[in-house]
This record gives sequence, structure tokens and C-alpha cells, in this order.
Amino acid sequence: MKLAQDGKVDAVIGCPHSETAVNRAGIKFSGYPGLVADLTGTPRDRAFMMLTAKGLCITHATLHESVSQALARLSPDLVVAAARATVATAKRLGIAAPSLGVFGINPHAGEDGLFGDDDERITKPAVARLKAEGIAADGPVGADLLLSQRKHDFYLAMFHDQGHIPIKLISPLRASALTIGVPVLFASVAHGCAFDIAGKGVADATGVIETMELLAGAA
Repeated sequence: MKLAQDGKVDAVIGCPHSETAVNRAGIKFSGYPGLVADLTGTPRDRAFMMLTAKGLCITHATLHESVSQALARLSPDLVVAAARATVATAKRLGIAAPSLGVFGINPHAGEDGLFGDDDERITKPAVARLKAEGIAADGPVGADLLLSQRKHDFYLAMFHDQGHIPIKLISPLRASALTIGVPVLFASVAHGCAFDIAGKGVADATGVIETMELLAGAA
């Protein structure tokens, strides 16, 4: 990370890790985005994860935390920050004016308050702000509907599973996880470290190789 900050390397790749193992070693760790934020002096609530596989790119406004904690943390400011980081990353990936589909918090994005007022308070004001900034943001719309339409370049999920499940469905072992909103180009693979096959010589390195290729194209 220091080499990247000093301009001596273009990007950094993180290989599979076990959050459980790191925490059992006495080190508080909830994934790469928080670590990268700390190492670059970036506020943790301004570092986000973008999963990408087979042309589908989904940024997560919240990540490794309980759903109740994630909901308590969600705010228009957080959603806007995640969207801005997504747009900045899109430009590095060669898309100058990306379209962004914003997932709702509740089913059907709350359906105008019928299923909770969270989207009325959080995602709707956030999307209005993004549009005012000239960002082509649509939503909030239910994640299921937005993903079935696939009309956007990038998507913004509110919770971990909203974004992880569709990526893992289309590409279980070949997805890349970019940490965005930070000054260093960093990515890891979107799967774990497979303790069950350690030492057997059967691990598939395709995810790491494709992540390296992604970073090379964005550097």
C-alpha cells in the first residue's frame, strides 16, 4: 500500500482472506475496504466495495455488518458518497458518463411508504441530489426489478446480500472486488480462502488472474 501511495506501483491486489481467522488472531478486521481506508487515511464511511463479474458491477453502500446496523447507518449522505465513488471508478474503467441504478432499501423501494418510510427518507433524497449533480441516477427501484432489466452500467446496493447474491449467482469464483472511494487502486477476489482444499493443489487461480487483468486495465 505504501508503494502505491508513493507512486512506485500502479495497483494492489489482495488475495483471499478469512475475516474469522484474522479476528481470532486478535486483530479487528471486517474486510479489505476498512483496512484500505485506514492505510490511506480515508474515513471508513467513504470507502466502498464494488463487485464486478461478467459485465455486472454493483457497489455496496454498506457491507460487513448486521442488517440492523447497516440500516441505522444508511443516510442520504452515505448513498450519495457511494454513488460518487462509483462514478469516479467508472471513469477509470473507461465509462465517462455512466448510468447508475439505485436499489431501494425496502421491497419495491417502499412503494411510496406502503412498506416503510426508509426510502422516502434516504434513497429518494439521495437520488434527487445525484441528479442535481448531473449524475444519471435512476431509482430507488426494487433490486429485483432493476437487475431483471439490466439497463444500467452500474448499480448501487444498500446491503451486503443485495449486491453479493446476484454477482455470486452469475460468477461464483470469478468475481472481483474493487475497494473504491480511496486514493489507491485496490481490488481483491470475491471469494474466500477455501481452508477445505488447502494443500491439495486443486485451487483455481482464475479469480486472481482476472482481478489482476481488471486492475491493469484501470491503472
